Amino acid sequence: MKNHYRPAPRAALLAATSLAACCLASAPLLAQETPGAAAGPVMNQPVPDAPAAGAAGDEVVVLGVRGAQRKAVDLKRLAPQIVDSIVAEDIGKLPDATIADSLQRVPGIQIGRSAGEGASVNVRGLGQVLVTINGEQFLGGQNIDGAQPNFTDIPPTLFSGVDVFKSPTARQLEGGVSGTIDLKTRRPFDLKQGVSATASAEGSYGSRVKKLNQLYSGLLGWRNDRFGVLVAGSYSKADLANIGIDTGNSWLVSTDALSGRDLRGDGDITNSTRFADKDYVYQPAVVSNSNRKTSRERYGLNASAQAKLSDSLTLTGEAAYTRLEEQNRAVNLQLNSGYAPRPLLAGSDVDANGVVTLGNFRLPGFAVNSAAQNNVSEAYNTNLELAYDNGGRFKGSLRWVHGDASRDSVSSQADSKPVTGSLITRGTTAACQNAPAAAPASCTTFANAAGFPTVDIGIDYTTKFPTLAFGTDVTNPANYVLQSTWGFGDKRRAKTDAFRADGSYQFDGFLRSVDFGARYNTRKVSVEEFKYLAPVTVDGLGLLNGPGDLYFFKDPQIGHTGRPAIDGRSVLPIYTFPALGNQVRNYSNFVFNGVPAAGIPALDPNAMADPLAFQNSLFPGNAPYVDPTRSFRVTEKNSTLYGQANFGDDTGMLGVDFSGNIGLRYIRTQRSVFANRTDPAQFIGTGGNYNGVFLNLGTVETKKTFNRFLPSANLTFDVTDRQKLRLAAAKVVGSLNLFDLGAGQVLYYGANNGRYPDQPSTLQVFLQGNSGNPNLEPYQSTNYNASYEYYFGQGGLLSAAVFLFDVKSFPQAINEVLPIADQDGVVRAGGVVSSTGNGKGGKIKGLELGYQQQFDFLPGFLSGFGANANFTLSDSSSSNTDLFGKQLPVPDNSRYQYNIVGFYQKGPIQARVAYNWRSKRFAGLQSVNGVSDGDVLAVYSKPVGYLDASASYDVTPNITVFAQGTNLTDAYDQQYAQFKNLFYQQNLYERRLTLGVRIRN
Repeated sequence: MKNHYRPAPRAALLAATSLAACCLASAPLLAQETPGAAAGPVMNQPVPDAPAAGAAGDEVVVLGVRGAQRKAVDLKRLAPQIVDSIVAEDIGKLPDATIADSLQRVPGIQIGRSAGEGASVNVRGLGQVLVTINGEQFLGGQNIDGAQPNFTDIPPTLFSGVDVFKSPTARQLEGGVSGTIDLKTRRPFDLKQGVSATASAEGSYGSRVKKLNQLYSGLLGWRNDRFGVLVAGSYSKADLANIGIDTGNSWLVSTDALSGRDLRGDGDITNSTRFADKDYVYQPAVVSNSNRKTSRERYGLNASAQAKLSDSLTLTGEAAYTRLEEQNRAVNLQLNSGYAPRPLLAGSDVDANGVVTLGNFRLPGFAVNSAAQNNVSEAYNTNLELAYDNGGRFKGSLRWVHGDASRDSVSSQADSKPVTGSLITRGTTAACQNAPAAAPASCTTFANAAGFPTVDIGIDYTTKFPTLAFGTDVTNPANYVLQSTWGFGDKRRAKTDAFRADGSYQFDGFLRSVDFGARYNTRKVSVEEFKYLAPVTVDGLGLLNGPGDLYFFKDPQIGHTGRPAIDGRSVLPIYTFPALGNQVRNYSNFVFNGVPAAGIPALDPNAMADPLAFQNSLFPGNAPYVDPTRSFRVTEKNSTLYGQANFGDDTGMLGVDFSGNIGLRYIRTQRSVFANRTDPAQFIGTGGNYNGVFLNLGTVETKKTFNRFLPSANLTFDVTDRQKLRLAAAKVVGSLNLFDLGAGQVLYYGANNGRYPDQPSTLQVFLQGNSGNPNLEPYQSTNYNASYEYYFGQGGLLSAAVFLFDVKSFPQAINEVLPIADQDGVVRAGGVVSSTGNGKGGKIKGLELGYQQQFDFLPGFLSGFGANANFTLSDSSSSNTDLFGKQLPVPDNSRYQYNIVGFYQKGPIQARVAYNWRSKRFAGLQSVNGVSDGDVLAVYSKPVGYLDASASYDVTPNITVFAQGTNLTDAYDQQYAQFKNLFYQQNLYERRLTLGVRIRN
């Protein structure tokens, strides 16, 4: 790196700045002219160390927002590639409440939220981002089989900083299409000599859940010249609002003829299901209104030891452990149509596009769903590294990294209904069993004899949150039965090992050094999903426990099959709400309006805290049966070689000083997908996979081998000692969601309920399905980057960057209407089966602008102020099209995003206010059943902005008290389907306030 100042010649300076301006102006042109290509990504080596702001002696602890910003700017300035960094303001203190929340302040990064906390991350519009820890692979417990990182289970207090690499080098690990996020932990030799200790405690309070949450963290380290140890830990417990109002995943159409009037005002009342005829409206099969709460208990531990074995050898050993225990509890009011179109009653409002803005319905399937889910995820990551550096020309290292992660989930759900349901024939007495052809009247009853035939209800989508209007009194528990209950779960496992050797040899002159290395790693992932199936007891027949006598949905409306004496009969007991006693409560704590003041009865989801025990309390003998269509294994073996030349000139060879690197990374991937074979006619349970599981008829292994050559180049021009122009290009490849590879064909069924008037209402008819694709190719892209950086003052930076991702192949959803048979084996309408295939690819191009400055030049207390601001334009295209054939962007990418941050630090006082805003983004496609034209609606998330603030006061140099507020404006995410007024989903969180204290030695 250059370490002296020599002004660049005027002509060279003009040429360089003109080149930067040309690059910034030509992003759209690049998107049109650059040919597509294929393959490669990033691993991480840390960026070069920068001088630590606020350092004292050997200590490299950064104190305060100003010092953190200065160090982050220095890291960017000294890096050999395009990178943005986040630095902890203090030991155990990143700028925001979570890692993802801090990352959203970085230009080009957009995040998704889970229960209000930052969780998933995409970079410049793509979620295929590699996450590493200290430059090597990292296994998290939350998203074991996914491609997009999820930071929910990672305590942010364990990390000293984060680097976001936007242009790769050949040295770095492959696997991220749009970038690599490297989490950095502290190591003993980072600390001052002697003992270092910090501890913090904080409590937070949410505006909806209204419970005190807690977080504790600490670090203890010791080092001398030759040896050091460090241990850091974190524990937190939180109850979070996680409210959802959604329309599910099944949409129907209701026609003019069904409603008996001209719904869309085209002057014609027909039964047409063609969009052009304007004779139907869109209708979700189920609208669910939830009061969901999420409870999270996090444990984190990081231990590190370093030893200088000699003057040239340093041994580093590290271990990191994370554990997340998560519980979700919800009561959902479900406006259930019975999965059949329903007429719109008087008072309904419909626009010309077929959007129901206010709907009044008479529903035979209104239900109150209670849900309990328990998740436990764990991850172990270890690193053993031996580094050689004797001060000579050669440096090298040997490294072994191991990761082991697991996630277990178990759930129980129950549907309670105040409606009569179907007329069923009971088969639980000898008299009824002996009259299969014409049962006596005493053998026939409604599933809920005390219920209503239908529930009249209206829903108004024009209010802030949908408003309900009940025309039927649904507040009396005596009208309810526990209509159906079921339990299920999954087990996910992952294990990885990586062995690598890296070397670097320095030269004199233009070629400054050559980096080279080899790496071999293995990864094994398994997914096993299961259902709890239970036997039943029938009077006169005793315990039924054959393969065809087991039930997943314990629903008395499901007729038994496979035993002539009771074929088609209902044999399950019916539990009324009075019989369930104190397990039933009335609920009115919903955010949407229209819920009766007396509340609506529901099974308390906490009664299902132990899902298996609850299922057994009503239907003894439940056991887990693996669903082979949703269980699979994937193994990968990767062999990698790389070489990289690092060069530079500070003699003015090109009129300006410059440096760079060019390299090639070769990777050979051997992938095996082990999926299961099934036959819809062979199953365990009552009525196929919908109420049981398919038999596993054997495992099929699909092997694929990929050979990738991934060139990369980074070039930096030092226009002046304060200005840099960077150019970069690389081929990259990305990871896939493994479920898209290994899942078998899954078929979903529902009760007929009038869809086919000549068939029984209890007949299970095919609704839709999905299937995996073991031959799916990974993401491949050729990426181009250019950036201009102007450094000024202390921590001041003005930057502009352009980027282009030319993605050769986007895995995308493929929907086909297939002739799938209903439960009785007859093919009627069939339905849509979704799978994932390699699309035609697309382009993401954009612009990033950044500004940050500390106002040291102002007088007095004003000199403590500072500001950050950035803006990102990310324009994308894919081969997906919407209802009108319009080309759609890449999912989960906002075209526009900006951050504005104001901060203050002077003496013992520090404060910060941050606002993040992103424009609408494409979320996915929703198919509509029963439409002649095969309507597919494009789902979008509306624009949203989040405001956060924090403040702290140093009581003494060793004690700091702080306060923080997140989501201060109580913002929420909302989605619409195709038309801005066609409600699809809302996710509501809460405003949170935090108070805490931090102590350091």
